[in-house]
Amino acid sequence: MRSLAFLTTVALMLPKAWAAPTSSALTDADMQKARLDFLTSSYNATATPDMIKDLSTPAIKQVSENLAHTGSGSASLPSTLMTRTSDLVARAVSPTLLNELKRHQAYAAAAYCLKFFLNKNWDCRERCTSPLTSGTVITDYFTKSQSVGYVAYNDAQRAIIVAFRGSLTPSNFANDMLMWKTELCLGGEHLTAPSDAQIHYGFQNTYLAARDHVRAAVGNLLNHPQRKNYAIHVAGHSLGGAISVLSAVDLLDHFGNTLAGRITVYTYGEPRVGNAAYARWVNSLPISFHRVTGWGDVVTSIPLRDWGYLHHEEEYYIPSKSNIRECSGANALESSSCINAENLAKNVALAIVTPLGILSHLNHYFDITFGPWC
Repeated sequence: MRSLAFLTTVALMLPKAWAAPTSSALTDADMQKARLDFLTSSYNATATPDMIKDLSTPAIKQVSENLAHTGSGSASLPSTLMTRTSDLVARAVSPTLLNELKRHQAYAAAAYCLKFFLNKNWDCRERCTSPLTSGTVITDYFTKSQSVGYVAYNDAQRAIIVAFRGSLTPSNFANDMLMWKTELCLGGEHLTAPSDAQIHYGFQNTYLAARDHVRAAVGNLLNHPQRKNYAIHVAGHSLGGAISVLSAVDLLDHFGNTLAGRITVYTYGEPRVGNAAYARWVNSLPISFHRVTGWGDVVTSIPLRDWGYLHHEEEYYIPSKSNIRECSGANALESSSCINAENLAKNVALAIVTPLGILSHLNHYFDITFGPWC
């Protein structure tokens, strides 16, 4: 079933894969409007075009955090932050960040382990025995219709972990195929998405099945005196990566400014989640994103850009298991120098006629293979 659904998806891509690539043209005015809308509506603060002109994503996050602390009035930025993000930027990843990417791959892979359904012991072979995840305690394991995962904490890391499993059941794959775009369903408690922001219908449907449970489980941990100031780390592979993005945004909306700057997302083999308006809005939020892509993983190229989808930043590309680099796109959009530089038509063809596409999606991320074998 898993292979059939995967091949059906990539087969749908085949006619477009050989077409000339097209780019989603976004003007500076588009970028500024989205950021102004977010800063003004989310923090009830006065934001002006001069504040966000030509800002890079990190600078936007700093503006958000400044306004979150002040709550009202205007904010100014140092001139050193008035820079534009350049395209084709590929940087080496520090050892510290590399450890974090490996740690959260283990957390994402652990979400596939069915043992957690029987007990909440942190026992899932190499995914749980790594020193990077030692001391993790699971508090909730949820199986809400299409959405499966767990909530945990680690006192040594001072972190609350939320992890989502990738596609494994027929209902998962059925929702993966629901690729039409729909309005983002936010509670609207603290955030207001741009009116033109749209996301994958099936991914949203999958997350909504678990949203209330995730909110409650995270809230219980935040209410604990020892853990009220912990960071929130959200991780997932494949479908779980897409849901992780939606969950992070939802948690910020639900808990508000108290989580501004405290949420970090780690995704592996994440498909595109929404359109350009959604991607640039997500990039403006006070959330840190780490979107890891691996050589030959065709899932990271779907849904296609030609269908109106676009990835958010920040991408970390693994061309080989001994190599990883950070990639930035122009104006906080997708980079053309990393996973997008691969031959999509070739990857689609290989995924159809050989197991390579599936293996790249499951096995081309550091030292752990994703899947239910644990």
